[in-house]
Amino acid sequence: MKNKVLVAVLVLVLGVSMIIMGCGQGNGVQENGVQGNGPAGGKLIFKFAHHWAPQSVSGRGFQYFADAVKEKSDGQIEIEVYPADSLVAGAEMYEAMLDDVVDIGYVTTSQISPRISELNIMEIPGIYDSSGGDFDYFAYAAEVKPYLDKIYEKHGLKFLYEIDQGDMVVCSTQPLQKISDFKGKRIRDYGVWAGRALETLDVAPMTIPPGDCALSLERNVVDGAFGTWGFCDGFKLYELAPHITWMNLGGISAHVFLKQETWEALTPEQQQILHEAASEAMQKHSEYLAETELSFIETSEAEGATHYQITDEMRSEMLERFDTVFEQTRDVIGPLGEELLDKLLSMR
Repeated sequence: MKNKVLVAVLVLVLGVSMIIMGCGQGNGVQENGVQGNGPAGGKLIFKFAHHWAPQSVSGRGFQYFADAVKEKSDGQIEIEVYPADSLVAGAEMYEAMLDDVVDIGYVTTSQISPRISELNIMEIPGIYDSSGGDFDYFAYAAEVKPYLDKIYEKHGLKFLYEIDQGDMVVCSTQPLQKISDFKGKRIRDYGVWAGRALETLDVAPMTIPPGDCALSLERNVVDGAFGTWGFCDGFKLYELAPHITWMNLGGISAHVFLKQETWEALTPEQQQILHEAASEAMQKHSEYLAETELSFIETSEAEGATHYQITDEMRSEMLERFDTVFEQTRDVIGPLGEELLDKLLSMR
């Protein structure tokens, strides 16, 4: 009789334990530290990782997003922001998200395109032309979003929003005012396809991590660095490469995303909160960007830098050369990538 009672108690305990474990499965971390999906059991806590410094334009924008989510959810959704690769590096974000190390991640497309080949095209300079003064980044992002939604969903991810990285520049040790000036120069790039685009200018491209660029310039490993003006500003590359050539081209797309199953575990109300916060964060980021761009120009000039704007003719020739690289990506980007490429080229 005692044995039967003991067995019954053990079965009951085991059953209750299995129920608790089953309810705790999913993504996001509840306040008590148990993995959970939130709606049934209290506050959700998400880990958001990125590589920018907290005080940078992007760092401030991501913190704004986290604060907006907390406010709109009355504290029921909290986002812990991990800046400056303090949780995971951008190149490892894809695997870290699949392994639930991070819940929300930020990457540039050059960091994630080795895993999502459809995004290779978004690291080539010329995905949009921002010359002329009437370019509307938000209209561009709205038209591109449905294509990115499909690409990310194919890979089990949810695309949330992208941020404006600003215009592309080359910080160099010598002036680059004509296409012929680029010939033979050793220029840092940020990815395979960006390097191939630079090769059309007769450049010798070298892929170098952002944090190593200043040292590479100091040691004369490269003659210049290609990236956004924010990249040049953030690492103070103008102190070593004081000639800044503005290309008025978009070249690096930067995305915030999460796992599809994490997204689907949220209620429609929670999903709407994230959408609204993302939209506001995009706008706030652009405001920070505009404020900081003027400061960057003034500060760099005070340090002895000189700024150059390429001519319309020079930009047109560059775009014509870069278009040959866009076409080369068709061999690797697949049907969804081709849809995105055709859309980008039609908008330009």
